[in-house]
Amino acid sequence: MKRKNRLSTFFSILLSLFLFINFSAYAEGIDPFEEKKALSKEEEALLKYKFQKITVRHDSGKWIVFQGINSELTDIDLLKIVGLDDIANNRLKDLQFKQNIGSGLAIGGVLLALASVLFLTNVIKVDNGLIYGVSGLSGGIGLVFLGDRFSPLILDESEHIISFPEALAISQEYNRKLKESLGISVYPD
Repeated sequence: MKRKNRLSTFFSILLSLFLFINFSAYAEGIDPFEEKKALSKEEEALLKYKFQKITVRHDSGKWIVFQGINSELTDIDLLKIVGLDDIANNRLKDLQFKQNIGSGLAIGGVLLALASVLFLTNVIKVDNGLIYGVSGLSGGIGLVFLGDRFSPLILDESEHIISFPEALAISQEYNRKLKESLGISVYPD
């Protein structure tokens, strides 16, 4: 008797799952037996445009570049996509130069501050050690802040190597050329 109950329960669950899956597909307007329809040339071009277009979004003081629906791009990626590799390389070299200067100033400031602490604690005995220590410590802290101004030690995520108007102009030009290449005459951005 228990075996019949288990068997009937199993088949009723199986039948329920089968009916649920099939009827839920019809309820959503998906016919599992329907053939996939081919896209027209215009629909295909619009779909390609949606996945390749570049958008610059500005939100609460910071801006981000996206390609397609939600692929985030860096400034370098944006410049390389539109064929401005030389500008991207120059901007990267400038950024690296600033980072080297900033790092050098910050390291020098830390070393100066550490040496000043040695004067303040009389580990290194000199006349007027207090004056040398305080002035060296304040100078060292000043150099650390100056180095941070050249190249932030705490990375700023909203820092870009191109300006917002540049990114907007580049994206608009890229999207215009993309529309031309895909044969799209009117599509709202």
